[in-house]
Amino acid sequence: MEAFTDFLFGLSFAQHVYLGRDVDNYQFYRNDKDLGDTSGDGDGNTTRDVIDLDIQSRGIGNVTFRGTGEGRENRVDRGTIEMSWDVWRSSNGTVDRFWSSGFDFFGDPILSRTVITGQNGRFELFVSAPLAAFGKSSFLDATGRPIILICELPNGKRFALSSLLSSVNGPPILFNAVNQDQKGDGTAPSATTFNFNLDNVGTTWAFEGWDGIPFNRNSGFAESSGNRPLRPAGLNDSDIQVGTQLPMTHALDQFVFWEDFNGDGMWTASDDSDFSDIRISAACIDHMAFTMTSFGVQFGEGINNLVGGYGFLFFNNESSPIGIFQFGPPRSGNAFFAAGNDFPNSSSTQGWGFLTSPATFDPITGITASNPLMDFCLRFDNNNGTFTVESIDLANPTGTNNINNASSINAGDAAFYHFRRN
Repeated sequence: MEAFTDFLFGLSFAQHVYLGRDVDNYQFYRNDKDLGDTSGDGDGNTTRDVIDLDIQSRGIGNVTFRGTGEGRENRVDRGTIEMSWDVWRSSNGTVDRFWSSGFDFFGDPILSRTVITGQNGRFELFVSAPLAAFGKSSFLDATGRPIILICELPNGKRFALSSLLSSVNGPPILFNAVNQDQKGDGTAPSATTFNFNLDNVGTTWAFEGWDGIPFNRNSGFAESSGNRPLRPAGLNDSDIQVGTQLPMTHALDQFVFWEDFNGDGMWTASDDSDFSDIRISAACIDHMAFTMTSFGVQFGEGINNLVGGYGFLFFNNESSPIGIFQFGPPRSGNAFFAAGNDFPNSSSTQGWGFLTSPATFDPITGITASNPLMDFCLRFDNNNGTFTVESIDLANPTGTNNINNASSINAGDAAFYHFRRN
């Protein structure tokens, strides 16, 4: 992937992409046809044959390739590249290394930094990023691309403040170069003012395997206004970001992720001083996900909406827990949906939704006072590999047709709920 990325960026050393094959039939992509297999399988740089690929680009989300080697039998056709968003990285986090060695998927992010000084919390951050005006590749152009802001406290604890699709204040923060019309003192004439409240940043995480991920914030994203699901109580249309000009994004990209190797549920400077554990797109994580909203079940890239009050099922296939930052004010109240705005029991949903509780109910039977059509709850919990399953028939909590071992539900817990028809 790095070979294709550096080619699309137009870097001087990456004018070609070669598909190579070694004596063990291991295939690999390189920008230099003389550099063979470096997979560590004992063959050194032995290359049996190479194909110089013809790469066609019809936009950042539509890149294909083909090519023919020395013989007709050595050919590749209809090759496609699935791309995803990441922060700008190099092997040591510097721009110089990026230009000389290219993008490094496992490298350090290239950062713009500032320090908040004084009691008023004021800060000035100058963000630098590449522009197409200074190069020959439109792919290496940050104009209109999201800026990912991270706040690090004096104790080292970190909070993401913006993502590909949103921010702690609602819309994403987009890069706009002002290098040609800055003021005499070097400041931008139309600088973005960004005030943030850390109370509007929440964290959750996914252990290895299946997890039920809550979303207990008054915010959300939908690809279009028609994709907005039935709004949970307290969530307004204005709280939902609708649509994006950014290709290759999906509803889960409203979150910011990090690899939580020690599993403590916090991202701190002691975890990675260089910020290398950040993941800004779910596509950079080996996972599978689905939702159950008023539209029914949506899987993977078909998830075109996710708003606070719902949740999502997430299979983490990485070797470590994944931390997740979510934005928006915390939800409150006892009702899942406003009175008269009942969750649909339809052919699409069969009455089932995967939802996040806005309040604590202890005993859980108290949940029906504000949610009278709710008649069943099924909850499973992954506590670092230890799975527990609880359920209760809310219509008959003392009956014998169900195990009825769920006694309470906490605010911010996600579970499967069933609603009968009114």
